[in-house]
Amino acid sequence: MAPYEKAITIKCPVCGKRLIVDLSKVKLNTSKEPITLTIVHGDPPHTILVYLNRKGEVISIQTVKQTVVLAQKIEEPVLIQVLSIEEINQLFGTEALAYVLTAIKQGEPVYFMSGKKYDWALEIATSIALNFKLDVDIRVNEIGKKRGFYVITEDFYSSHRDEIEKSLILSTIGGLFGRIPKMDKKILKTIREKLKTQKRVINDELKDLFI
Repeated sequence: MAPYEKAITIKCPVCGKRLIVDLSKVKLNTSKEPITLTIVHGDPPHTILVYLNRKGEVISIQTVKQTVVLAQKIEEPVLIQVLSIEEINQLFGTEALAYVLTAIKQGEPVYFMSGKKYDWALEIATSIALNFKLDVDIRVNEIGKKRGFYVITEDFYSSHRDEIEKSLILSTIGGLFGRIPKMDKKILKTIREKLKTQKRVINDELKDLFI
């Protein structure tokens, strides 16, 4: 999927600031599904959700409950492309999603880990939080002291292994490990139903929005 080769200007509904968003790293969507971007910016940092059509034109902008807390001060807007539930399911499987949601329901922290940089794990954590409408903070390179999503690098994991492995960990390379909870079967059923519904909504209700 080729990226877009342009930038767009949007107005943040939270702070009113006009943001220039570089779409060169955004993957071209070949389906009828909207392109969903999360943008973290500002001081204090806040998050907005931007929906684009296949031409890269803005359909709508929304605020979200999720707070993304990065490890460093935000100098430029951080752009996160949000994956659909179907895409996440293809990457990790329905049961992995069910374990993550079960841990959150039980009030536990969940870690997401990817390589030397946290970018890919941040994309996965943000996508799950938004798709399932989870009111959770997403923190980068922090120890999980409470319920929420904690995005970490391999180096951070190596330095805090004993503490982190007390919780569920989803590695973008190795899958699930750490303390895996007993799965809530109702959550598994809900995810499967949501996957079916998502396909129907895309095909029936959104098709007129896209070229």
